[in-house]
Amino acid sequence: MNYGYQIESKKINEWRSKYFDYDAVKHIIKEIECLANNENPDFIPDIQKLYQADLLFWDQFKEQFYKCNDFYKHTIKGYGKTLKQLEDLVQISMTNKINAQTKSHIKVNFEELFRQLTLLQNFSQANCVSAQKIMRKHDKQTDLLPSGKQKLEVVMSKIEIAQLSGHEELCNRIFTAYAKLTGSDERSVRKFLHQVRKPSLLIQRRQNTMSVLFGLSATLTLILVFVLIDIMVIQPRYNTITFKETSFQEYLIRIYLAFSLCIVMLGIDIMVFEEKKINYPVIFDLPASKITASYRTVMFVGQSIMIICLFSIIMCISSQSNFVDIPIPFGYYLSKLSHMMHANYWLLLPICVFFLIHVRSLVRIYKGKSQISKFLQVVAYKLFTPWVHRVTFPLFFSADILTSCIGVFKDFINLITLSKCPDLVMLPLINIPSFMRLIQCIVRYKEQKLFYPHGYNALKYVSGILSSPFSIDLTKRNMTVYYVFVGLKCLEQLYKLYWDIFEDWSLFQGGTGAKQFKDKPNKWRHGLLCRRPCLFSAQFLIICILFDTAVRFTFITNLFKVPLFKLYWFKTFLALVEIVRRFVWSLLRLDNQQATNSENYVAGNFVPVPLASEDVEQTCQVEKARKSLGIRPNLSNYSQTSDVQSTNNIADMPCCVHETIELHADHGYHHEQVNNTNTECRSMKQLMSLKASAHHANCRTTANTSSD
Repeated sequence: MNYGYQIESKKINEWRSKYFDYDAVKHIIKEIECLANNENPDFIPDIQKLYQADLLFWDQFKEQFYKCNDFYKHTIKGYGKTLKQLEDLVQISMTNKINAQTKSHIKVNFEELFRQLTLLQNFSQANCVSAQKIMRKHDKQTDLLPSGKQKLEVVMSKIEIAQLSGHEELCNRIFTAYAKLTGSDERSVRKFLHQVRKPSLLIQRRQNTMSVLFGLSATLTLILVFVLIDIMVIQPRYNTITFKETSFQEYLIRIYLAFSLCIVMLGIDIMVFEEKKINYPVIFDLPASKITASYRTVMFVGQSIMIICLFSIIMCISSQSNFVDIPIPFGYYLSKLSHMMHANYWLLLPICVFFLIHVRSLVRIYKGKSQISKFLQVVAYKLFTPWVHRVTFPLFFSADILTSCIGVFKDFINLITLSKCPDLVMLPLINIPSFMRLIQCIVRYKEQKLFYPHGYNALKYVSGILSSPFSIDLTKRNMTVYYVFVGLKCLEQLYKLYWDIFEDWSLFQGGTGAKQFKDKPNKWRHGLLCRRPCLFSAQFLIICILFDTAVRFTFITNLFKVPLFKLYWFKTFLALVEIVRRFVWSLLRLDNQQATNSENYVAGNFVPVPLASEDVEQTCQVEKARKSLGIRPNLSNYSQTSDVQSTNNIADMPCCVHETIELHADHGYHHEQVNNTNTECRSMKQLMSLKASAHHANCRTTANTSSD
């Protein structure tokens, strides 16, 4: 296999732009080869052009090599700061008693930092190999130019990327600190960390188990989907089987299918993110240490919920029809079983399961065992109180998904009101997701004082609220008013389609996210179609545009008096297709977020290291003792607020290394997690300073007492 393809497949996606550009330099060598070689025996090469091409080669070579070196130095410096914070934590653990959980968190952070250093070492070695191979190719092409070996030695002697002294120094410090923390010798620590650098056997077993369960659940889900289509569409059409669902059953069935489809589509999206190496833990600010089986777990949970929902729907239909048997194994016995209970009771079965799952997640949150469930609960709470909290990417992304579930909101309201909710009350209730996004846009506008994009984005949701009467029965009584809202609906969908393609996906000339690549054509992935880095093919982008356009205008089926368009199952199908459209939208939305805001970050499994409450009390007591003795507190690393309340807040803040590490900032990207990361790192430094001050205060207090 060509070396260019090999190195491309082994690149770390978050660092892709910082690797040695092997293909670009190789292209210059091919130009040199064309100038130097010719089949005509009377050919005389133009030495001047040849030397100019060689000079261009060396300029490009040095530029690529120094780029790798600058990135290496910046990254190793960041890891050094992280290691210093962990060493301070180890020093605290030696003088203060810490619980087992805190000690375990510190160990996990050391192990994760060692893994990150290993990735950086692989990055360095890959670039050195690329430089050596390109130099051999340069010397092989022509004898008219001087050899590049000596120049390569000069370049590599001047930069640090070929010298792993910084890497070895940090590794030795990790071994020493880890040995001090665990009470082991450095030799055994070195051996242990090299073993945990590879994926844990326990994680591999979990992934294998979830893969098997995922395959089994997917097979069973497909079987039940075909059975449902058979008994709902095929058998009633060709046989004498008749049944009619009540409005209560129709609403509940559509809610079940939409909810289970959302989870399955989320699992599919995560699978694509991992395949394309989109850094979704960083973008969503997820607890990366808890993401082990990733999409397998989400797919298994989603398919399990869908199996329960499909089974309850099939049993509900069977209980109120004259089926001889259900077309699945043991269908005859299941058909007999379905008639033993009322159809509505079968439909209530998934609700009972959902309730038990929710109670279990609350118990796990209370015990501190489920960070993912806690994350979801916090996001849900912040979604319904958007005016209180700072708007981050997970919040407005989740609210955008809810805007595609307006039909589900309407079904839920009809379900709990027994279809007696007035249209004027229904109207604001079904627009709750749009109101969420509208308030979020207003909050972001107040924070950043930028009408573009936040003001224009808010107008998108205002247009959705204004056109929402199109879906209620009140407007259909007056056809003039109805067609006015049809026109508003068309304008809304055109505006949203523009926003999807140009702003959310940054395609064609791009939106705010792609402005930074406007003057960088070398980073345009698909020419005029996508003027930014992109991980998807041009064909996929075109398919997404066409699919998004087609699904957005499916509402026009309400204008035609075709019997098929009035069927319940056809409307259910359109509602489910809208959910699929939203999750297809999320693929390119996160790809845009990865390219424009998150390509400077790499996910890590660092976990928070909380400060014990007794340490907080001890620190406060020491500070009071310092003030009583007239000792001026050390405020060099504190923030500008120096009151007692702010000091207590600092002590209460988690002492941690965030799940994301800033790798380089030469492009000036604005990522919303930078502020959080810097705040937590500052809080850790302040905490270290506070602890050091407390230790010195104890020493001075003891000295003063002995002198008295």
